[in-house]
Amino acid sequence: MKNKLLNMVSENELRTLLFVESLTIKSIAKKYKVDVDTVDRLMKIYCIALDRTPFYHRVTKEELENLLFIEGLSPEAMSRVYNVDRDTIVRAAESFGIDIPQGNKLLRMITEEELRDLLFNKYMTPAGIGVLYKVDNQTVERAIDILGIELDKEIWYRGSSPKQRELFSKGIKLTDRQHQIIVGNLLGDGSICKSGKSAYFSISQNRAHKEYIDWLYEELLPFSRAVSETSNTDENGKEFYGNCLQTISTPEFLEYRNLFYPNDVKIVPKDISSRLTDLSLAIWYMDDGSTDKVFRTSCLCTQSFTEEDVNYLISVLDQKFNIKASLRYIKGKTEKQPVIYFNGVGYNTFHSIVDPLLNNCFSYKKLREKKVRIVLSGELSPSSKLTENNVRNIRKLYSEGVSNRELANLYSSVLVCCIQNITANRTWKNVI
Repeated sequence: MKNKLLNMVSENELRTLLFVESLTIKSIAKKYKVDVDTVDRLMKIYCIALDRTPFYHRVTKEELENLLFIEGLSPEAMSRVYNVDRDTIVRAAESFGIDIPQGNKLLRMITEEELRDLLFNKYMTPAGIGVLYKVDNQTVERAIDILGIELDKEIWYRGSSPKQRELFSKGIKLTDRQHQIIVGNLLGDGSICKSGKSAYFSISQNRAHKEYIDWLYEELLPFSRAVSETSNTDENGKEFYGNCLQTISTPEFLEYRNLFYPNDVKIVPKDISSRLTDLSLAIWYMDDGSTDKVFRTSCLCTQSFTEEDVNYLISVLDQKFNIKASLRYIKGKTEKQPVIYFNGVGYNTFHSIVDPLLNNCFSYKKLREKKVRIVLSGELSPSSKLTENNVRNIRKLYSEGVSNRELANLYSSVLVCCIQNITANRTWKNVI
């Protein structure tokens, strides 16, 4: 009689199932929807022999206890090791008078109090506990469920350090100053990215502004993650290096995502007037501002916003900060793009607000101070070759009939034209 399984499984495949995947004969029969005798006959055809010795004759009582209680193997795991089914393991344990431990592997190693201590006093994650006790994450999570421990996954799966998890477990929120910084960054180079049911803040700057990124890192603690280095290549193959700051994910950042990206496109929120402060304005300028110190003008690069949004920002600057600004256009890749432009009184007012708040690495963006030029005249001038007494003497001699050329010869370091200006009272007018 031809074997049904013969055309379905080759000898190598059957050996792999038995000795590599450690499937039992019953499991193979179930997999291919045949009876156990069919698998057994195929093994005889392929001359494959298994150890038919009863399981309880292959292991001692001490070995079985060691597998169950020391190594923590479940009957299912042991069945795969010895190529027998689970019931065989259970019957062997019964024949030795061994009670198979029920429940979770982790709970066989630690108590509920110890698990709670790891979670709520040491603020370890389930993954960290799994590494500590050499079990997988699912085993730890099942132990938590079995004990009925309520674990806020928004805290234990988002914090990058035990300290952060501790703070979030106590309900820490963004401070007012941190809100101001985030608003300024989102008008500038910052962005908010979704992460599941939360979101995180991210900003990148070139390497020259590392001091600024480090400052943001300190300001946004304990939400900040470690600053990372970045590298990008432009269309011409030139590499640019910088630094990136990201925060952990929180529902508060998700609120900003919904506020600034209602349709996944960055906009200016309608309530920006109530959110924009002096600090926010300075952050915005550090991110996206530029200045021309020769012509005493500055601008905020707002190309990512619509013309309507930019006009709204200009009105907010005027009404809230009394900063006069105008809308200008710069050439973009495909079309002209709007920017906010400051000059004259608006330039001075704008810089009087933002300059005191700028980070040191952005000092080049500060208002150019007018230099006071001190002009020294008369004998105080470094180029003067005469003293006031010389001038008085020249005028006296000239009044007595001495000619300008004769006076020039007398004062050999002075040209005739200079003597003429002195005697005509065109220069050195302060000398009487």
